[in-house]
Amino acid sequence: MGVEGVLVVFGSVGAVETGYYYVAFAIANVILMVATSLTGLLLPVLSGMVDGRKRAAGRVLRLSLAFMVPLAVFVGFYPWLPLGLLGSDYVAAGGVLSVLLLGCVPLVLSSCVVSLLYAYGRYNLVLGVGLAQNVPSIVLYFLLVPVFGGFGAALSYALGRFAGLAAAVIAGGLVGFLFDFRGLACTVVPPLAAGFACWFLGVHWVIALIVIAVVSVVSYARLGVVGRGDLREIAYALLSKRVADRLGEKMRFILDFLYGG
Repeated sequence: MGVEGVLVVFGSVGAVETGYYYVAFAIANVILMVATSLTGLLLPVLSGMVDGRKRAAGRVLRLSLAFMVPLAVFVGFYPWLPLGLLGSDYVAAGGVLSVLLLGCVPLVLSSCVVSLLYAYGRYNLVLGVGLAQNVPSIVLYFLLVPVFGGFGAALSYALGRFAGLAAAVIAGGLVGFLFDFRGLACTVVPPLAAGFACWFLGVHWVIALIVIAVVSVVSYARLGVVGRGDLREIAYALLSKRVADRLGEKMRFILDFLYGG
């Protein structure tokens, strides 16, 4: 989704601006896939469940955001870094990339709700969330792109994702799914605060990356965003049980420090 923004930019302001926007959009999608790779697997799982669908959806949502948000925050405050790898000219799209990344979190939240609605067979609500997400973006593209170019397209995209989130909150409530806003705040605020502090102080990107990563890991462990059981299941999914258990023994000291013994 969002390809229509590329077309509007091309038709309104030309090929050069379109290239900047497309590159920024592609990078934002790569970061978004960190979360959607998990939420995309959620639909078949939920469809096969008789009970515990909402609990499973909430858990997958929490873990997917925990993996994506620190990376999105780092790239959002230091967008010139990935753009500069493609050429110095693309650094001009830094603001576009940062705005596009603002839409990642609401898009992940609404995608999780859509998977849950599919599992319950509430296709009318799925349609409603989709329309609420895409119609405002399309309208805003034609209003903002001629004035602000690629930045206007990015802003239209992000605002559409927030409109979709508002619809997802309502649709989720109709099937008994309520967002854990405290848990979402614990997931988003620590890396965001660390990233803003590093950016405001002009910290080198290497140090900023380390600070955001450390703050995220420690806060997620202490605030219960990612528990020991979650780490164990992720390790079992990626590695063999034997290797995962051996790795856990070697990292016991670090885990005890993170989780308080």
